[in-house]
Amino acid sequence: MMKRLLAIAVLTIATSPTAVLACPNCYASLGSRLLHTYYLSTIFLSLLPFATIVTLVAVGRSLRRRFRDLPVQESCLQQR
Repeated sequence: MMKRLLAIAVLTIATSPTAVLACPNCYASLGSRLLHTYYLSTIFLSLLPFATIVTLVAVGRSLRRRFRDLPVQESCLQQR
């Protein structure tokens, strides 16, 4: 089984197109608009984890404030 997977992997790599070997960061053929879009998407994806954390903290604070302001029922206090 392992030999078969190895053979498939070697065959896949050996027959892959040579265009894959091109440099992904080559900007010689890119226009300025496309390069600008690339930079904006990079900035957006870099800031996305921080925005997610800020959103989760804001939702948590809002829920905590909402539950803190709820009236406490006397029946709940008597059971303790």
